[in-house]
Amino acid sequence: MRTASSRIILAFLTLSGIGLTAASSRAGTLYDNFHDNLINARNWDIVIGGSGPSVAAANQRLEITLPQTSWGDVFSGSLQSKFTLIGDYDMQVDFSLLIWPEDNGVRIGLQTLAGAVERTSDSFFGGEVYITDFGGYRTALPTSHTSGRLRLKKTGSLVQGFYWENGWVLIDSRDYATPDDSQLSISAWSHYYCFGYMDVQVGFNNFQVTNQAVGTALPQLFLMLD
Repeated sequence: MRTASSRIILAFLTLSGIGLTAASSRAGTLYDNFHDNLINARNWDIVIGGSGPSVAAANQRLEITLPQTSWGDVFSGSLQSKFTLIGDYDMQVDFSLLIWPEDNGVRIGLQTLAGAVERTSDSFFGGEVYITDFGGYRTALPTSHTSGRLRLKKTGSLVQGFYWENGWVLIDSRDYATPDDSQLSISAWSHYYCFGYMDVQVGFNNFQVTNQAVGTALPQLFLMLD
């Protein structure tokens, strides 16, 4: 039975766009929908690579913009976790391609040290595609989606990338040695040699990740929500 104090904390977490639930004694799930137009500084750092990109919480989502003047060997806008994932994890996020010219050369998606699941528009990869990048081994599947959902999952040494179309569709998987610990990033990035030098903007929301690090990061909240 929840006490009054536990109900207040649950309401605060819901209204602030941040949710925490106990998935098991070892793992928990962190939710962030960015609906409050705030980036929770306890969980996230904004990381900018190169010149030009910007990251902001606006319009009830996370927005990453790469203007046509962006420059650098690699330039990027990312929201990077302050916490470190431990062992297995399962994460997903919704995306919307807000400004998305054809063949813009920008890749967007979820990244960890184990790999990435992405959406891009780049003739090098075959145009409009979903991509997994696991240790430099890339698989691309064609798509016309301008909005959707991406999922990155690690179980032991097996890493999998999915997109959503009436259920999860596997892009590719790879079983190989990967770091046990990693931060995660929600990112948009490109390189000087493939960027289309056109304005690009993407929105993200309804992010969630299940991992042991989330389950142990704030144990007092889990106890109060039981």
